[in-house]
Amino acid sequence: DLPGEWYLKRETGMLYVWPPEGAGTLMIPVLETAAVQFDKVSHVTVHGFGIEGGRGRGIEIAGGVSNRVTACEIRNIGYEGVAVTGGAGHRVAGCDIHDTASGGILLDGGDRRKLEPAGHAAENNHIHHVSYRGARYAPLVIRGVGNRAARNLLHHIPHVVVNFTGNDHLMEGNEIFL
Repeated sequence: DLPGEWYLKRETGMLYVWPPEGAGTLMIPVLETAAVQFDKVSHVTVHGFGIEGGRGRGIEIAGGVSNRVTACEIRNIGYEGVAVTGGAGHRVAGCDIHDTASGGILLDGGDRRKLEPAGHAAENNHIHHVSYRGARYAPLVIRGVGNRAARNLLHHIPHVVVNFTGNDHLMEGNEIFL
């Protein structure tokens, strides 16, 4: 009965909202998978996209070779902004990733038994105000063998900022502050 209040009628699943004065757009995300998914796709570039409002990841790359995510803004996402798992030579560069429930970028690839590098890279990204769902080990995660994080700007992160496991990773020129 007042601006800024809401009511959920559980029996029907109906949500009643009275937005506060001057409120912007009301967003209720329902997409539970990644907004953009690549599965065993190669040599594709996603450039200049704005991705917002899902419960899953913003962009997910699984397998494949040499995919690029460049100059994208990814925000209000339920998990990582960009997740790269497997494949080789994928690159996330020049992206602004913020207001995610979990993390910013996950780079996971390479063969640890054979010490074969994946060659994934996260470069010149701005990752901030992530992990709002609680303390997470997720803002910039590097796993596997032979991946690189360079010249990224990371700030306003409530927990671990960079989490890496594996072998032969290169981290250089990243700027981290509260």
